[in-house]
Amino acid sequence: MPSQLWDISSSLLERVLGLLQQPFPALTSLRLSSDDNEALALSDSFLGGSAPRLQYLELNCIPFPGLPKLLLSATGLVTLVFGIFLILDISHPK
Repeated sequence: MPSQLWDISSSLLERVLGLLQQPFPALTSLRLSSDDNEALALSDSFLGGSAPRLQYLELNCIPFPGLPKLLLSATGLVTLVFGIFLILDISHPK
């Protein structure tokens, strides 16, 4: 059964991402999502720049400038999903 973290605070997400700076060769699926306007960007060293068994990667509102480097090692990647959530503040005139 896959492990999942839901609705975690920004500070906990920052700690989790800190742990994911090392290679994680057994990782096959990863979904990261943020509804924070100041989302943390994934660094070039995310997953140690290597994810050989990664098959599914979904990033929603998470910038990742180092993605091209990771994709070179993710030869088994089948699904890559990027999402952008738009938050609209519609004020009604009085």
